[in-house]
Amino acid sequence: MIRNGGLVVSRVGDLIVNSNPSVAKSAQFILSEIGVPALSFIWSAQSDRSNLARREAAMAVFRSMPPEVIKNELVSLLVGDDRDDIAMAVSLLLERIHEEAKLPYQEHVMVPELIEFVQTSTVQETNLRIMALLLLLGEQTVIDHMVQALIDNPLQRKQLVYLFLLLGPKTQHLLLEVFDDPDSPAALRAEVASLLSMTIAPEDVKDYVYNIDRYGIANRRPGSPYPEELSVSLRALGGLLVSGQWDVRKLQELREDKSEEGALREVANVLLGWRYEPQLLKLQQENDLQRENFKKDLLASTVKMAEQQTRISSLEEELEKVNDAHGVHEDELKKALREKDGLKAMVEQLTKERNRLRLEVEQLEDDKSELIDRYQAMQRQLPKGPTSSSSQSQRSHP
Repeated sequence: MIRNGGLVVSRVGDLIVNSNPSVAKSAQFILSEIGVPALSFIWSAQSDRSNLARREAAMAVFRSMPPEVIKNELVSLLVGDDRDDIAMAVSLLLERIHEEAKLPYQEHVMVPELIEFVQTSTVQETNLRIMALLLLLGEQTVIDHMVQALIDNPLQRKQLVYLFLLLGPKTQHLLLEVFDDPDSPAALRAEVASLLSMTIAPEDVKDYVYNIDRYGIANRRPGSPYPEELSVSLRALGGLLVSGQWDVRKLQELREDKSEEGALREVANVLLGWRYEPQLLKLQQENDLQRENFKKDLLASTVKMAEQQTRISSLEEELEKVNDAHGVHEDELKKALREKDGLKAMVEQLTKERNRLRLEVEQLEDDKSELIDRYQAMQRQLPKGPTSSSSQSQRSHP
């Protein structure tokens, strides 16, 4: 019966609520082993609320089916074009995922399968349908799997990333924990920064915007976090702008904040339409003009300096000649001074000699006067006579 599959589903399905428990249990086991072909019967039984016993038995069969057997078929039905198949897939997936939520996290199959389908599919319409189902499941059911998928593949399709914006505060705070985790790679932090800045805009994310110049190309050096951290700053800034949390008024406040000395004021100026390029071009032109004027002044100064150097050389030659002539005159002057000093010394010597001779003459005159006085005294003492005649004759011959 298991090998016959879909051919016996209807007949076996009638036995899942048989009064004989053994028959009912065997019928349920057979349907569980048949797998995918039994899904239509299970959905029909689930929808029939007039027979609750059969409904519960059908759900027990469905829950006993291995997820690896039915997951692909349910996803295929969900993304198909038949409305009944879509309704069946949604109903059965909701039931299966609700039961999986009671199991440990590592035993969950259907939600990760749906997320993986969105990550790999290129058909936007079918992706939107699965995303709608994920939202229908509720934040509590899908958040852990979605965050784990984001961690495993930060560069996944944007459609799935945007789904985070439709979830609640629990999701945002869980993303903030991922952002603050130092082991989170830069690509993941950039993706999370864009999501958080569009929702709760925490200060940890805003700090990257306030310090955007720290990660910019102007500070690029070996070992610097550029460009990974710069990507985080830009994504955060984009999120603040696109969410309207940083509107024109906020940008004007940033521009007028004189205490802000970083690049954020410049960013605010640019976002408000203040262009720097024309001013830079004008400054460049003025700088070029000043450079040309400086070159002209430098050339004129060089020519003038050369002329002054020639003049200095000429003056140095004249000075050298004057110094040479001055040297000759100086030698003659020194010689004359030496002669003058010699003559002065001789004059002083002669003056001293003259004074000495004068003193000797004066002494001799004094001696002479004394001798004359003595002689005259002696003459007066002698008797007058021949002797006097002879003395007189002697005085007549002095």
